[in-house]
Amino acid sequence: MLNFYQSGGINICGCGCPCALLESDEEPPYPPFTGLEFLDTHDTIDDHPYATAFSKFLAVGIDSDTANELAFGIRAIRY
Repeated sequence: MLNFYQSGGINICGCGCPCALLESDEEPPYPPFTGLEFLDTHDTIDDHPYATAFSKFLAVGIDSDTANELAFGIRAIRY
């Protein structure tokens, strides 16, 4: 686990880049599932929270995990 430091109201890790402050009681990583997990557990992409975007990204050949993150929008930098 990375150590995060508070500096001037912005959470930064040891490398100096802006990062979200992670606490053990926070919600699970966002998005809550990978694109591959979603495809493996669902018969249709219509159940995806952002089905239209997810399907369009898949249609142009973007891999499922990247398409999933693009559809959700990335809210935090993950290492």
